[in-house]
Amino acid sequence: MVTQIIIKNQTSNDIELEDLGITIGGNETIDLTEIFAKDEILTSDDLKTYVGNGTFIVNDGTTDLDVTHGLMHVRFETEYEDLMDDEGSGTPVSDLSVLQIRLTNDYNFNENFTSIPFDTSDIQNNTTVLEWVNGDPTKIQIKEEGYYRISYGVYPNVGTDQDIYTRIIDNNANVLPGSEVDELQDEDNYESMGANFIYHATSSGWIEVQVKSTATSGTRIIPEAFININKLNAVKGDPGQPGSGSTINVSDNTSPLYSNVGTIDFINGVVVQDSSDPSIVHVTIGGKETACLQARITSDFTLPTNFTDVYFDTTDIENQPSILLHNASIKDRFQIKQTGLY
Repeated sequence: MVTQIIIKNQTSNDIELEDLGITIGGNETIDLTEIFAKDEILTSDDLKTYVGNGTFIVNDGTTDLDVTHGLMHVRFETEYEDLMDDEGSGTPVSDLSVLQIRLTNDYNFNENFTSIPFDTSDIQNNTTVLEWVNGDPTKIQIKEEGYYRISYGVYPNVGTDQDIYTRIIDNNANVLPGSEVDELQDEDNYESMGANFIYHATSSGWIEVQVKSTATSGTRIIPEAFININKLNAVKGDPGQPGSGSTINVSDNTSPLYSNVGTIDFINGVVVQDSSDPSIVHVTIGGKETACLQARITSDFTLPTNFTDVYFDTTDIENQPSILLHNASIKDRFQIKQTGLY
């Protein structure tokens, strides 16, 4: 709900608001919200001066307010509306943080793990979260804690039949669960290798894609090895059911000052008084991280001649078991407990 900011000139003189570029005529009444955006009204020192000295009376669309409450109404309405859209919902959720880089040249490797020096950036839309720097081509920086979906692929070219190993490590030399691949490559039949998995970064750091072979020489990967990463939170889904409702009432000491702001439904909201101006409160509406589940098989599994269930013996990530659950006792089952898109 958008509340009006109506200004009434209490004098017979025309008064110019230079910082807004308008003149309010003598005894004129004007609704500023029909002319200006709320953030424009907030920046007008001229308006605050004339409201503060009683030259202008502020009306909220229903009631004329005294000087103190008039100033509060101008300030609260503009700052409140800057955070909320016309329907009272939160500001739009930002795009997913996404990164994709590639290697466009051949890369020779041997029996020791070495990191792939990527040379081309396709997408880096938010370098405050994910960044690859050409001057340090093997490292992808992950700058925020959270859940990330990672996919990578390499294309080996071998001179003899040999095992090829790929993996991703972090800056502490830990292998990321779900990233390891081991394949026997045929010199006459090249196959792509890679993995698609979820990674929980508990702190900022970097990761590298590594390869090695059982041969001491004559092995290379050909274009185009790649890795792409996206941060899984900040996904805007369908609107959920309303909460129980929380009405924000603003008071000056114990006297009600302004309560016509409607009802905001939120879960786990945090209301904090501004440290520099106690007349301002900041409302943070808490979100919820993306539900993630990742399980793996860490031992050999013999393929039967008929379809059979696969038993996953290791659960890497299960951050919201009320939504997604890998059954610990029945390891071939994954429970999806809520409706929606997965």
